[in-house]
Amino acid sequence: DLAGTANPNSLTLRQDLAFADSDIPAQSQFGAIFNCMPYTIQSRSGSVTITTASKVANTALTLIGNSIAISTGGPLSLCSLNTTGPTSLGNSTITVNGDLIFSSRVTLTGDAELSSGNFLLALQQGADAGAFNLTLTGDEINIGNDGSQGLTGIGILTLQPGKDATAILLGGTGPDVASQLDLTDSDLANAQNDASWSRLIIGRATTGTHSISTGGALTLNQRTLVQAPAGAGAITVNHAILGNSAGQLEFDSGSGNITLGSSIETVGGEIRFRDEVRISGASVIVNSEGGNINFDAAVEGTGAGGQNLSLSAGSGSVNLPSGAGVLTSLGFLGIDGSSINANNTLRANAITLTGGIVALQSVTTLVGDFASSGSTYSSGAVTSAGSIALNHTGDINALGLLTAGSFITTSGAVTSLTQGATSIGGQLYAATSLRLSGDLTSSAAGAIDINAPLLLLVNGIDITTNGASAIDDIFFRSTVDGSGSPFSLTANAGNLGSVVFSGAVGGIQALSTLNATGASIDLDAPAFNAGTIAFNGPASISAGSVTIN
Repeated sequence: DLAGTANPNSLTLRQDLAFADSDIPAQSQFGAIFNCMPYTIQSRSGSVTITTASKVANTALTLIGNSIAISTGGPLSLCSLNTTGPTSLGNSTITVNGDLIFSSRVTLTGDAELSSGNFLLALQQGADAGAFNLTLTGDEINIGNDGSQGLTGIGILTLQPGKDATAILLGGTGPDVASQLDLTDSDLANAQNDASWSRLIIGRATTGTHSISTGGALTLNQRTLVQAPAGAGAITVNHAILGNSAGQLEFDSGSGNITLGSSIETVGGEIRFRDEVRISGASVIVNSEGGNINFDAAVEGTGAGGQNLSLSAGSGSVNLPSGAGVLTSLGFLGIDGSSINANNTLRANAITLTGGIVALQSVTTLVGDFASSGSTYSSGAVTSAGSIALNHTGDINALGLLTAGSFITTSGAVTSLTQGATSIGGQLYAATSLRLSGDLTSSAAGAIDINAPLLLLVNGIDITTNGASAIDDIFFRSTVDGSGSPFSLTANAGNLGSVVFSGAVGGIQALSTLNATGASIDLDAPAFNAGTIAFNGPASISAGSVTIN
């Protein structure tokens, strides 16, 4: 019975038998509330159990026993805590304003939140969390000691700094720096001891201003969220990150930026960027090996045309709802995936897309070529300083004008050019059907070769080459028809180019007007049906007979 005892400067309770919670006196028995008093409770041969937080609150607490159990069912506020002996924690929120050290292995019997504020949080022999969630908060978090077992569990593991402004350094070998939370290679390896966590969360979600950067190449073995606080955070990846599982890798910098100076890879897991991404490395690769790659905001370079970006999703999809290089263009942009979706402009020196379904708003290449291959293709305007090459097994639907600094080639099923195409070089169209709602124009040396049945969707289609050389020809290698109305067609190959008709014109729907101009007009087709037909140049018949109506 300690009733009436004066408030001590320190207190040690020690006995051979176990200490049950009922054996520990209330602080009121001492005549005053403890204020960071050193307080040791030791059982030489038994256990120590704490279930009443008020009995030990606001002390510098040391617990020693064959086993230790802390289950207060609510917050426990201490000045520090050091346990020696296997420790179980049940539904506990332990907050200390000093070091929080578990010298022996910890087992959770409920969700646990452990916080050491600005100080050290150490799980020197790791922890078994089972199905419960474990949150570790401290400006220095050490997991495992001398190669001992790390953390295991199938719940959610959260690692975050104690102070709002404490930066996080991921990976590397140390040494620990006082001004940042260093999660070294060893810490991260021990935190992911069995790679079974349902999710690993690194960083604060709401309060704080901390940034996150990499200190070395690192491996994340399960679904992981790397997050900085909303409105103030930033994430910088200057070393390679491997997501060594099929789990998602997610990066969320609040309303800050995510800077990629190095590559990120998973083995089938989704890669997601919640905020604007800035590419700072000369060549950055994001490779999900079959998982989806999602950018929730824009992707920008950091110096116009100076950064290359490759996005490889394999059997997964790549989604760029805010486009890439809109404000600061990229160097080379390469994307492959089962589907490629961009709801804003893709802008780079050169762009190559390899996918299944390709759906784009618009494309601009500033120096080189634009190439797309896959199943189906749709886009708005495409402007390329070099060539445009669309090679798809399914339909091609270009809703905007195709503009190329050299040649244009398309190969697909039904190919629709709503605004037509213009090029400085030649144009080649191979399709089951080419449907035009706009003109085709080649302004320099090169032929326009239509190796597909041509269907005119509007009246007054003009197909024009430069006509200044003998290679500036226009080839209609299959039929030419209007769609539902007698539309007009003008083909102008200039003074030196030829116009060649190899299929019937107006066989299904007669044209209103057919006007062909060239150094020669080759009539290889069996029939021409139009209200008015004008051949402006020498006409020759290669077919056995030609019917002109």
